[in-house]
Amino acid sequence: LDHPQFAALLLGTTLAFVVAAIALSRRCLALSRTLSDEISASTGTMVDIVGNADLVRSFARAPFECAQAAQALLRERDASKRLRWFVTLMWTGLYTTLVLFQISMIALAIRETVSGGMVVGDMVMVVSLSAILFNNIWGVAARMLEFLEQLGILDSALDSIIHPHAITDSPDARP
Repeated sequence: LDHPQFAALLLGTTLAFVVAAIALSRRCLALSRTLSDEISASTGTMVDIVGNADLVRSFARAPFECAQAAQALLRERDASKRLRWFVTLMWTGLYTTLVLFQISMIALAIRETVSGGMVVGDMVMVVSLSAILFNNIWGVAARMLEFLEQLGILDSALDSIIHPHAITDSPDARP
């Protein structure tokens, strides 16, 4: 099989896909970290409210605490929506790239077969291999996204552990 245009199409699509995935993954990582921070903040707010339920009732702070909880949950929801919309648009763009690759490979194979440059067996092989590549590239992209989301969560958790806490013991406190 001597058709460099197939290799050029594959190389061009792969390079475009990898460059786009890397660029998009940076934004995805930042959005994942923001979501993780908001989840942590809203969880902390809820823990404070539940942990101090008696004090909240005693000092008639329930409306204030409800407003705080609502604000924390709204920020978490907004961060989640931003990440999910970005991921949806990212997947749509990446999937469109791969579909165009598959269509281009099929069209090129049909053109070469009709013009006599390929036999039907070669065309079937090209179409089959491009489908396998499509599936494998899609799988790698999915694992990369999952990895980046987990990396954002890990980064947020490590940030919480590494930096000093807002509440510190008094200097003369006993361990």
